[in-house]
Amino acid sequence: MDNKAFILTTSDIRRSNLSRDLLTFLFYYKDGDLYWRVKPAITVDISKPAGSINGGGFREIRINKNRYRVDFLVWIYFTDTPPGRCVIKHKDENKLNTRFENLKLVED
Repeated sequence: MDNKAFILTTSDIRRSNLSRDLLTFLFYYKDGDLYWRVKPAITVDISKPAGSINGGGFREIRINKNRYRVDFLVWIYFTDTPPGRCVIKHKDENKLNTRFENLKLVED
């Protein structure tokens, strides 16, 4: 990215692939969690971590009608690279500990 200001529009978000630019536009990272910068819906409390816990015990966030696990989003937030064919594992095996330092890639 060059030194020009980065501006995302709603249409950019709708057609965008997940990237660090998109995620930093939508969220801020604090203590291992992602928080919405702006309310995506009237019922969302942006003072709490974004998303909800799914049936498998992982926190997930819905972006453009797609659900993403927070560990996956945190990985992209810090590396700007999707994990590809690798799986993201939690070093301490706590599915809700999505601190970047606690995540590692393991071949599937």
